[in-house]
Amino acid sequence: MGVMRNLQIFKITAVLLALFLAGCNSGEDFSEGTSVQGSLIAGGTSDPLDPDQEALEIELVAGVQTPAGVRSAVVTNIGYTCGNIDFYVPVAEPGAPGNSRGLPQHIARCPLDSDTISFFIGRRPIEFGKRFYIGSARLPRCSGRNSAECGASAGFFQVAVADLVNTPERTPSADKAVSTRAALLAVLDGNHSDNSGDPADDVYLEIPNAAHNVTSAEFDAVVPLTSSGQRFDAADYANYADFVSAWDSWRTAVSDEVDDAIAAMEDLDPTPAWPAEGDANSGAIGAAAAASNRARAGLFQLEHNSPANAFYALAFGDENIDYQRLSLVMTALVYPDGDIVGIGNFGGLNLDNEGELDTQSVSNDLAVFNAGSLLDEQLYFGGAPGSTIGLRTLFDYNDPEFGATDLSLSGRLIGGVMYDGLSLDGRVDFDEDYPVDDGEEIYDVTETGNEDDLARLGGTLLGDASFGSPDGLGYKVARTGLIAGGTDAGLIDALPPFYRLTFFKACVLPGDETPPGYVEQTTCDDIPPNEIVEDENGDPQNLNYNTLLLGDTDYPNGFPVTEEQRREFVPGDQGDVVVQFLDDGTIVTDRDQDCSAVDPVTLVDGIDGDGEIQEYKVGFVTRTLRDDDSGNRSVGVAIYLVGEADLADDQSPDYIPQYGTLIRGRIDLGTTGSPNTTAPILRLGDTNFDNEVRALWLDQYQSQQLKKEFFDPNLPDNGQVPVLRREFLSLLGGAVQGQAQESDGGGGCTAP
Repeated sequence: MGVMRNLQIFKITAVLLALFLAGCNSGEDFSEGTSVQGSLIAGGTSDPLDPDQEALEIELVAGVQTPAGVRSAVVTNIGYTCGNIDFYVPVAEPGAPGNSRGLPQHIARCPLDSDTISFFIGRRPIEFGKRFYIGSARLPRCSGRNSAECGASAGFFQVAVADLVNTPERTPSADKAVSTRAALLAVLDGNHSDNSGDPADDVYLEIPNAAHNVTSAEFDAVVPLTSSGQRFDAADYANYADFVSAWDSWRTAVSDEVDDAIAAMEDLDPTPAWPAEGDANSGAIGAAAAASNRARAGLFQLEHNSPANAFYALAFGDENIDYQRLSLVMTALVYPDGDIVGIGNFGGLNLDNEGELDTQSVSNDLAVFNAGSLLDEQLYFGGAPGSTIGLRTLFDYNDPEFGATDLSLSGRLIGGVMYDGLSLDGRVDFDEDYPVDDGEEIYDVTETGNEDDLARLGGTLLGDASFGSPDGLGYKVARTGLIAGGTDAGLIDALPPFYRLTFFKACVLPGDETPPGYVEQTTCDDIPPNEIVEDENGDPQNLNYNTLLLGDTDYPNGFPVTEEQRREFVPGDQGDVVVQFLDDGTIVTDRDQDCSAVDPVTLVDGIDGDGEIQEYKVGFVTRTLRDDDSGNRSVGVAIYLVGEADLADDQSPDYIPQYGTLIRGRIDLGTTGSPNTTAPILRLGDTNFDNEVRALWLDQYQSQQLKKEFFDPNLPDNGQVPVLRREFLSLLGGAVQGQAQESDGGGGCTAP
């Protein structure tokens, strides 16, 4: 029991961060306002074509050709089947002509017990029509649900074209079966900026009704029958040119039908020609790659022996014989290009001279991913089957008491989850998500050929280079935050060139006991009144701070948070950072705050001749939104001020200011006629956004710094000096204020 008591020193930090997040969100999900859910074992009687009832929702992501190159887009007006549903993804707004049911736009809705969705072009049997299928995607039956048990709630999935071939695995975009499907969808794009000049038209790939009509009415004449007897089987074509030749009569018939509709003054654009086969950045392959890139990005949670239910967790635990030596909970951000950054809580136990667990030598630290960590197009860690990514500790890395920690992780995401193949109470994780179907195993991570899919970690733990030997230990990874399948390049262009983020934390009430060296900040300001609401009991609740932080000996019932102050990263700073938005939606640092443009390839800030400074990628645009009623425009962002371990050192010339901080928010751009020049960053949910509630930041690094410097290592967190405990809680999260910036012409930044 001594081992587990010592690890509780680490675990309580993770639990408190989870409680802070739950207490401050006021019901708003921190993950883009959209959780990643799974379909359910027991579907009940819910009708997915009733917008007021629960359903499993699916978004299909493909690629479109634009004047600026290929971009990802959400496919709409495509046919789909799942369970007893045979329908089309709505294009029109809820309640508008063509969507009289009032269903959500651009999303397929399926019964709660669906485990497969298939997409088609053509008309339904109920319409006496004919059709061919683009492909199908398997949906995990359990992972990612809101509740702890399978069969308890609805959910949301995002599927790329590359997921429709060898489901549930993702196939490379250069594979003929993927690029031909991407080409077939791209050639149907009936609403695109090449004709309209409006980048908003590239957010969605709209299948014209003409494609469904022609396919059904002229099926035998224009839809080719392959040698295998299939209507759409890329394996039967020797190359891309043969595929285009076989399907060109169909494309021509669809194009002619669209031209007739245009002549009749219907709201359509001419369909494009076949794209070239291309490469990873162009043509059919580029369209497929754009979809895969976008669909792999988002927030993920990585866990090994994590606190039960403190964060996102699968229904399956780990049964590792060595689990007591390591506890790991990491939040990772995966960029569309596959780069991975992240930081998380690390707890490790040392070995004594005899190789036994030393229950008195506990490392409570943070771990970060090494530079170059990658999730590749097929969703393997490291860039290929069998490759690895690395992580190391921040504080104790060079501490002679512990020794170095360098861990390697391998594995592959399947349907947004990385499986370790371990069992709990006779259940195996992947079997729960993909059970045997009609006697056939849908997916088995342990079968020959899938060994590299297993989530395995090992390497050096606190100086022990044999940790995890010989086969590695299991861990879990699951997606916790999706991003939009397509973005509006026009709204990205409307972002200010530079942007200042200022961080605020709760003011900490003084205590009777203050440890040596600890200096309390005293300058405080009132929290904006619009961020304080009443809960169900009529008590004030602060939307960006815990209204009642957990009680201690000074304040047994907790204490209200009514004031805030700037959060300093190092003593004397202003509690802020400046970032720059690139044309593709990537967000990079402006570490010297000179509002000087960065080279978009090398990320070197030195174009204006003020000396070269290396900048770092710290986020990207997650979604773009236009409110058709108000005309308001906003841009969602994920900003994660984290990188390899060396960038955390504030004494290093390369450090990232405010290291370790995660922000999710929406930048308010106002309307086209009345732009918001301040461009504040606000909360994700529509209600809090409309009420101008500032965005929320979360952080683990500064609270861990405080712990390392001032906490008594022999006491748990809740046994520390009360004022330190309150300061610790205040460093877990708070409000962030955003302000548009531009160059002042003299080597600095100013508000426009």
